[in-house]
Amino acid sequence: KPDYVLVAKLKALKEKLKEWSKTAQGNLGTQKQNVLKQLAELEDIQENRTLRPEEITSKTTVISEFEDIAKREEISGG
Repeated sequence: KPDYVLVAKLKALKEKLKEWSKTAQGNLGTQKQNVLKQLAELEDIQENRTLRPEEITSKTTVISEFEDIAKREEISGG
């Protein structure tokens, strides 16, 4: 019956979404660690000398990435 097929597909989708959510959450943690590492490296450089224009751009990008990850973590409940 069509309604049975729909229920079965929705159950399968639910399981796949659970798996995807766990993978995406773990990925956010890894991304966050990488971004924080990059930021720490740039701040270490900044302690020793003035950042070059490309390093300033990179730092701005890294901070923006961190904010994006933090928002996604908040949305996902992580």
